[in-house]
Amino acid sequence: MRWLVLVSVMAAAACDDAPPAGTSNLAAPTQPVFLTSGDQELLAFIDQGHDAVRLLDLTAGTYQWGENPYFPRAVRFDDSPIDLAWTGDQLVALSASGQAYAVALELAPPVSLALAAVEASAHPLGLVSLGEHWARLDSDCTLTALSGPVPTPVAGLSACQLLGDGYGVATQADQQVLVRASASGLVIVGTPPWVPVSAHAAADGGAWMLSSDRRRLLKVDDQGAELLRFVLPFTVMDLVETADDTGPLLALVGLNTGVLYLRADGVAEVPHGNRAFTRPIALAGSFSGLEVRRDEAEALVGRDLMLVGGLALGDRSLAVAAVEGGFSLTAAEGEALPDEALAWVDLTLDDQTCAGRMNAESVLVVETGECPVGDAVQARFLSSAWHAFTGTALAPNQIFDPAQSLGAVSVASELAIDGHVISATTPSTRTSAVVALRGQTGLGSTVLGDGWFSGITSAVAKTNYSDTAQPWLWLTSPSDDTVVQLPLKSSEYYQILLFR
Repeated sequence: MRWLVLVSVMAAAACDDAPPAGTSNLAAPTQPVFLTSGDQELLAFIDQGHDAVRLLDLTAGTYQWGENPYFPRAVRFDDSPIDLAWTGDQLVALSASGQAYAVALELAPPVSLALAAVEASAHPLGLVSLGEHWARLDSDCTLTALSGPVPTPVAGLSACQLLGDGYGVATQADQQVLVRASASGLVIVGTPPWVPVSAHAAADGGAWMLSSDRRRLLKVDDQGAELLRFVLPFTVMDLVETADDTGPLLALVGLNTGVLYLRADGVAEVPHGNRAFTRPIALAGSFSGLEVRRDEAEALVGRDLMLVGGLALGDRSLAVAAVEGGFSLTAAEGEALPDEALAWVDLTLDDQTCAGRMNAESVLVVETGECPVGDAVQARFLSSAWHAFTGTALAPNQIFDPAQSLGAVSVASELAIDGHVISATTPSTRTSAVVALRGQTGLGSTVLGDGWFSGITSAVAKTNYSDTAQPWLWLTSPSDDTVVQLPLKSSEYYQILLFR
């Protein structure tokens, strides 16, 4: 197969049969986009090293083995392409200067869509779908339509960041808000619990939000309401929701050597081998002083855990009296105080409140407020230890039952569990906090070799390599200058195709 290099409309088109200079035909590929046009199945992606958009013909099968294989044909630009989108009838590339180009699927020069220039104080972020039309989103939250009506601006929005799949974050009244592109323009859909770095479409109309540390995933519905959150076993760069015969399936790639498969509730698909815990990562609240080490004398157990700080131990109506060093607490007849030592306690009677912690002599040492004394004082007890529970995903307002605790970690005592020893150098916070421990190794991962991956996409396609349509994954690896194609959940190396 011949290939053709096309430069931007500001320069002449040119043909050649030699690969570009350098050791690799591709240079830092990223942002894979699958598309179909008639009977053609194509994979488009950005070749960052050559300032080009590549088109890989999956129907014909473009890769040829050899010392200098013909590489996927390219459309080169004078300016660097930063985003790529298939609108349903045309492939559009957005350049770093803010200009958009319709990239021909046949061997023809790209066509400028002649968008208005980006304001001097802003820069282009990417392309977003407005339903039947598309637009360029700029960092000043301006939407410039590629076609169709002019989007309605939202008053007070500034400092936009594009997350992906139509979602972004912006600042309004000194608060960060989550926004989504709609037919009318940007709409505010809520406030993210943490700073997201990217968003990825979910099959049910919602989205997956990846945290800025790339270790936590948040699921929101189509109105921006949180559904669940969980910690990821490794640093994730990109993900796509697909499905198999069992149901929805997340395929994730990042700074490891393969594809990780998780169910929509965060549970790993078909774990393999031993699973050592990763470092503790907060799902809610904050923590300090938690340490996890391997207990070599015990076998590893393949389950995920959550450590809960500030666990509610129950409310009581008490008699409170002042004593030396603090206050004594006496339960009503027939009731008992929580049996956990050193608990946090909040006392309330009418408008009088105080907060403190029990000491080793079961005396409440006050930290803030003025404690009420007398009978019928309302007390709320919270654990100062970290309690372990099984589970992966955290739902909004989830309640943890102390009776289901697998054990507690405090400054005075360690917890040996699942082949690990967990210790704490400080008490848990009095406000609720949830810390996740996940297994890192052997988590349903298809290992592909050294390197890391920047992008992943999925589609049901036939391609030149299958007799029937089936789910495929395409990965881009800037570290190996490679595009990888493999069937969903493939574990056979002969099924994996490499395009360089």
